[in-house]
Amino acid sequence: MKKIFAYFGYVLSVALVGALTACNPQETIDEDTASLSIKTFFPAKVVTNQPMTVSGNGMDGVREVVFPGGVSVTDIEHVGDGMIRLNAPAGISADGGLLTVRSADEEAESRFPLTVGNPVVTGFSKHEGETVEFGELFYIYGKDLEFLSSVELLDAEGKPYVIPESLFYRKGTSSVVVKIPQNTFEGTFPGKVNSIDGKSFAIPELTYAAPAGGGHWEHQEITVFDTETVFDSWSATLVVSPAKFMDVVEGAIIRVNIKDKGSDYNPIYKHVGSWGDWSEFQSEIVNKDEYFEAPIPAGALDELQSEGLRFQGLGFTVTKIMLIPA
Repeated sequence: MKKIFAYFGYVLSVALVGALTACNPQETIDEDTASLSIKTFFPAKVVTNQPMTVSGNGMDGVREVVFPGGVSVTDIEHVGDGMIRLNAPAGISADGGLLTVRSADEEAESRFPLTVGNPVVTGFSKHEGETVEFGELFYIYGKDLEFLSSVELLDAEGKPYVIPESLFYRKGTSSVVVKIPQNTFEGTFPGKVNSIDGKSFAIPELTYAAPAGGGHWEHQEITVFDTETVFDSWSATLVVSPAKFMDVVEGAIIRVNIKDKGSDYNPIYKHVGSWGDWSEFQSEIVNKDEYFEAPIPAGALDELQSEGLRFQGLGFTVTKIMLIPA
């Protein structure tokens, strides 16, 4: 009987050692980081020449990135061992698909597909022959307009004048809004809209003029939060009080100015009471290097005015939150 107990004691001790070894978190991490893998890539929707980042394990050894359709990129910038930067190539399959990274002896696929944009301009807020005043908001309508890169007009001396996307008043997938500069040429001429992938769309001949009576159209951007807040963990959060939203209207922009944007960047608009993600804002969010923003939907007005708005996220520092009137 003693021999039987001794045998079972031996088996139990071996099993416990095996279980503890298998559950060792350091070994799990070492095994995970030893292999090439893609964790995330940004943005998930691209056009030709779109700057991208790919994050994961073993990125320091990546020498080739293969896009849907078999198009390869070898011009890669390595940022540490966990991230690479590159530009999306021409010729990506319009249907999209998985992204593949390759090192000398390994390759890995993304878990989620890359999609491909196709910017198309379908119209403008002004039609040929109409007048647009300096300082007026000029609307561009279409599809996949988040990929527009600039608008070209003439300056006061009749020379080409480029308005970069960083100065767009508002930028979304179906509309882009540009504020006509005060130093625009006073006269009638065509303009041009450009996209990241090299497309150009003609703006019809419009008459550009100073506002009637010599006045100036103006809008006032309102600061609703200006305390620097670091979002370096999921416990980081801030709330803008409902008092700041008493006079807001549908279409006004809530813009969050940021710095220190990291590879784990992930901003979230949230409800104050439930802490749930506010999907109406998240579906319209526009991400830039210096800020992220979203327009206020009609259905959000009552809650903004009664509870306010919460922000949560990771990989950035908030410097200021602005309300930009519609």
